[in-house]
Amino acid sequence: MKLGLIISFVMLAVLSLLGFIASRGVSDPTTTATSAEKLAQKQLPQQLPPVFLPSIPNGDASRFYTRALDFYRDNHETLQYDAPPKNLGDALVDLLIDAMQCQQVSHGFLDKHLPMQPGAMPDFDDALETIHSIVLLRAEQMYQEGNVAHAILATRAVWALGQRAYDNNTRLYNRVQGLTIMLDAGEKLYPWTGEMGGRTEQHIRDWMKVIHEIDQAWRAKYEQIAKIRPHVADLVNIAENDQDTTFRIAAVLKLGVAKFKPGGRGNKRTIMAAIEQAKSASDPLLVQAGIAAAGLTAEQMRRLH
Repeated sequence: MKLGLIISFVMLAVLSLLGFIASRGVSDPTTTATSAEKLAQKQLPQQLPPVFLPSIPNGDASRFYTRALDFYRDNHETLQYDAPPKNLGDALVDLLIDAMQCQQVSHGFLDKHLPMQPGAMPDFDDALETIHSIVLLRAEQMYQEGNVAHAILATRAVWALGQRAYDNNTRLYNRVQGLTIMLDAGEKLYPWTGEMGGRTEQHIRDWMKVIHEIDQAWRAKYEQIAKIRPHVADLVNIAENDQDTTFRIAAVLKLGVAKFKPGGRGNKRTIMAAIEQAKSASDPLLVQAGIAAAGLTAEQMRRLH
């Protein structure tokens, strides 16, 4: 009799436990896309010879970059052509060179243009992509016209924009664009290294190797964040454990979208816990991201898609 009661009690306990698990749901496991190695922070090397050297000790480059963004906004339609007028291209060249020559740049000089909201784009639209492309085009034209020194100076100024976009900002969009800008400028500089005064092909090759490595390391994580239906466990892993605040912010903002179609109660619980954790983080930018993710409404989410 006692044995029967014990068996009944055990069966009831097991069924209760299974019911509890079913009611809460089980969250998905992480994958190799967010292994500890891939969550490591990636920085530009300090030991390589610099591609550009500022010449104005106390100058702040931020104001020149702001003027370049404003100039693009004012001349947006004309600058969209494959071959914009040379005078407009030259104006952008001058602004980027003036910025490069300044030793200082305010951290977040591009971040301030990007709202802390899921799916937000910068208020300067595609300015980063277009400005650097136009200046590199003018640099090539200058080189072909025999103005080699100014062509190299303009291309170095593009590199400076890319390196500062990467080093002196936190938001993912701006830093990804920084990598692209450096890669494009490096490809232009590489065949001109014999005329760069002390910089060899190996210097540029070393820089390009590191930038390509960062780009590859970022790719798997970036794809998780960019997906319409991300893998929830990997997204949460990035949001909670990435060593780079850039990716934690981007992942937290994406969780604000993912919470509406989590793929199960376990995933929903995990998402909401990660958002709450961000809201109580020590980093104020992560706190802002958590608040924005928590506050995203279903109507706002529909507008993103």
